[in-house]
Amino acid sequence: MMLRLPANRTGRDLFVGDVHGHADRLYALLDAAGFDRGRDRLFSVGDLVDRGPASAELLLAQADADWFHAVMGNHEAMLANGGRDPAVRARWRDNGGQWFDAVDAATQARLVERAAALPLTIEIAQPDADPIGVVHADPPDDRAWPTLATAAFSAGRDALPDTPSVCGALLWSRAGARRARGGEVLRVPGLSLLLSGHTPMHDWIWTGNRLFLDTGGYLDGGALTLAEPAAARCWQLGGGGVIERALLPQR
Repeated sequence: MMLRLPANRTGRDLFVGDVHGHADRLYALLDAAGFDRGRDRLFSVGDLVDRGPASAELLLAQADADWFHAVMGNHEAMLANGGRDPAVRARWRDNGGQWFDAVDAATQARLVERAAALPLTIEIAQPDADPIGVVHADPPDDRAWPTLATAAFSAGRDALPDTPSVCGALLWSRAGARRARGGEVLRVPGLSLLLSGHTPMHDWIWTGNRLFLDTGGYLDGGALTLAEPAAARCWQLGGGGVIERALLPQR
């Protein structure tokens, strides 16, 4: 379940951390960045849903917009299987999935279908460099990037944490984030850059060719981060409004 896309030769590619249902914050960042829906593309590292007021709106908007691409996050995995597996549904409700109960049956079916159809990985070709990759959490340490194209979401099993599978690592692993916070330089062969989210951090970290973008946009004191690596800049929306910052590798 890898989505492969060509290079964007007419506009920009921007990447956003875990949005978690906060559509207004995402659109405020896109406005601040001067996002052009006719030429630019937006990539989400997953977890569009839960913990915010517009989960259904975001997931359906992503499905309908040709400029908006997302990988499956662990919250989309729980959504995709929450109606079939009581254990998954219970965990999902405890982690922000209560909103789903108030949605009408037809919309619920569309949301489940859309969540299940999300790719686990995205590969974006670059004109003069290795491709850029997007995952929610971590690629397994023993897997080369091209082999992840065959990773498949296994409903029920992979929708819960600590799953000993490739998909489990892509959805749930926090190993890379822990290593990055510990000062380690991380590199994924075959990519110029790999963007991911899943583990809230005080700020983004760019180490080696990995860029971690979950800066806790749904948390008090956190911020939602929108990044444009090619232009070495990012925009963040927290309690003080939108700020623009330089975005450069830290190590």
